[in-house]
Amino acid sequence: MQNQQKTPNRPYLDARLPFALCVAVDLISLLALAVLAAVSGSTEDLALYAALFLALNVAVCGVLLAVYLLRVQHLKEVEATADEMIADVYDVFKYVVDLPYAVSDSKGNVKVINRALQDVLGLKTPICNTPLSAFCSISIQDIIRSTG
Repeated sequence: MQNQQKTPNRPYLDARLPFALCVAVDLISLLALAVLAAVSGSTEDLALYAALFLALNVAVCGVLLAVYLLRVQHLKEVEATADEMIADVYDVFKYVVDLPYAVSDSKGNVKVINRALQDVLGLKTPICNTPLSAFCSISIQDIIRSTG
């Protein structure tokens, strides 16, 4: 049988948004500090304002980056679980299913056959790139119509 479905793309986590938000917070803090320095004639409070803006910047950027890292960790766990499930399904077909089967592409070229079909056909390798018509009298279009 043939799987007409494309392989799903793996989830991708883009880091541009959290880092862009951090840069925006930095620029706003720097601009606010510059405005306070221009408005305030004395430099006595300027160090206090700078420390406050730095603390705000570290807090906001720290939260953004912590959330991003938590999402990255979650994404890694999801991918690991998906890989385990794929391996389990592959193992079922490789070791448990005794029925002969072949995996073909949409053009009718057989890509992989299991051990049972290798024994029937007298082939030594599971990897082959031969047309299905080489060992099956039913066309790939007929097979596709019968499954739908």
